[in-house]
Amino acid sequence: MAAAVVGALAVFAASAPGEVLSPAITLGPTTVLNGTATVAGHVGAPSTGAQLAINGTPVAIDALGNFAAVLNLGGQSNLTFRLANSGGEVTSLNLPLNSNIVGPGGVISPGVLTALEQAAVSIVKPLDGFKITDELPLKVEGRVGDGSTLAGLTVNGKDVLGLVGEDRGFSITVPGTTREITVTSTDRQGVTSTTTYPVVQSASATSVAAAAAQGIRIAKIRYITKNVRRTKRMRMVVTVRDRRGLLIRNATISVRSRYARRIFRNPKAKKSNRVGQAAFLMRARNKAFGKRLVMITLAKTPKAKVSKSSSVRIPRLAKRRAARR
Repeated sequence: MAAAVVGALAVFAASAPGEVLSPAITLGPTTVLNGTATVAGHVGAPSTGAQLAINGTPVAIDALGNFAAVLNLGGQSNLTFRLANSGGEVTSLNLPLNSNIVGPGGVISPGVLTALEQAAVSIVKPLDGFKITDELPLKVEGRVGDGSTLAGLTVNGKDVLGLVGEDRGFSITVPGTTREITVTSTDRQGVTSTTTYPVVQSASATSVAAAAAQGIRIAKIRYITKNVRRTKRMRMVVTVRDRRGLLIRNATISVRSRYARRIFRNPKAKKSNRVGQAAFLMRARNKAFGKRLVMITLAKTPKAKVSKSSSVRIPRLAKRRAARR
């Protein structure tokens, strides 16, 4: 096969719903001699917003998707193609200019991309792009046609080649603060293909991140004392909102007993979840039973803080029955 497809998402089978193909570059006659690279090729499915650069130098793409350029490498030991589309997706191909890649007469064969073709790495992308709501973790899934041709495969820097199962699929979860999904394939010659997708961060209509909250207030404190006489453990759930009534995510919340020796150690501070809540598990001491436990709650965002006192009555401990004589 003379033509070679460039990109971490090159797929040569029918696509699954939501699966997308990377921008494709067919490598034509290419030579590297005396520090000068003569490059030609073709961009598959060009769009008016597609932009190509080779070693940082912009290269024009004609109406049919063809390109050609003569470049001074300036001592660089790699030939790097970078193709960006109007949607913010970027595919790059890096060819190390060593004896494995550059043949007699400085010729780089189109077959240099065969291993990436055979690997046929794909990734499942939602039809409307990658989106994260309320900073919740995002699951990224993909497939590999033939992993034996690859020396490495990563998603956002984490190895996934070792995760490929019998069905040739893989999945990885990225943090809710992720801004880009980057898939990098490396063949055994050191040829590397990288595709980067933007991730849109959004918030639900009912919550806001702590950094964007307008003030903070402790909207609700709930105590769960069921079975406390038997287990001596109880839960405390704190809900925080801002002045607009939006639930606050990632606010720092801490609680402590107003009076000493009523509970075993004050709980560690926690971050509020996507519904603006933080839950604490506390163990009551014997002297707290039959009395009102008073707790001080402190909630903070980067711009505001608030404290609130609340209390709950803990039932008396059950009296032990007198020992039978």
